[in-house]
Amino acid sequence: MTSPSNITINEDTIQALKTIHAYNPPTLEFESQYNAEYKNVFLTDANGYLGVHLIEQLLQETDATIFCGIRGTTQDDAKQKLDSNLQRYHLNHYIDDPRLKIILIDLAQPHLGLADDAWLKLSENIDAIYHNGAYVHHLQSFQRMAPTNVDSTIEIIKLAALHRLKHIHFISTKYSCYSIASDVAKDVIFPHFRRHSLLRTHAAISN
Repeated sequence: MTSPSNITINEDTIQALKTIHAYNPPTLEFESQYNAEYKNVFLTDANGYLGVHLIEQLLQETDATIFCGIRGTTQDDAKQKLDSNLQRYHLNHYIDDPRLKIILIDLAQPHLGLADDAWLKLSENIDAIYHNGAYVHHLQSFQRMAPTNVDSTIEIIKLAALHRLKHIHFISTKYSCYSIASDVAKDVIFPHFRRHSLLRTHAAISN
């Protein structure tokens, strides 16, 4: 086990943290490139607990068609997963809604497991992406979780930039409340940095 005296943060890391903390993102004039009204949206993990409630809100608050990204062996298998949770959470009146379109995806695969033509067609059709899918497990390693959680986000960004720009609504259990990088640095990275600084100070005093 690493003792407090062995925990160090080099000067480059300290400077990088200071830069992130001070970062103020510029205002970019991209809004004109987005479709202001969502006619078609893509929702990952549409059959999960949060997914079906997002479906409810999107159906109630918009006129958009929802492309429901679900992992499954067949269309019927994916539809059964969606219908099962719609029924479980008393949303069964949305079963077979014509605005729900199921797409078989695998978040751990390139292009989310879609064939090239399906990937291109999806990118042409959608106006926004609700990235709700993730592999959530507090005991698994980063290497095990990265393909689903990190690589899928990279693919989502690629999809959002293909053909025309699309808004990404990124859903996370913790970071959804942060809007800019400096907030993350202030509330997440710097407490971690300060804790290690205190450990080094304590070690120096002890010695």
